[in-house]
Amino acid sequence: MARKTGTASTLRWSDEQKEKMRLIAEAHRRSLNRELEVAIAEYIADYESKNGRIDVELGPQQLSLFK
Repeated sequence: MARKTGTASTLRWSDEQKEKMRLIAEAHRRSLNRELEVAIAEYIADYESKNGRIDVELGPQQLSLFK
């Protein structure tokens, strides 16, 4: 099986938030990690559909965080 690429990150969240995400992942028959990957991808897609494609080469000056 091919190995996934990516970056490991530490996330600070409450026990309640983690448990809720674990339950959502279970309902979707996904691991917690995979559920978070899907949630992040959906968040980015939603942001880009409203604000335009993000070009990571341009950096933070491209984004107006206080629209």
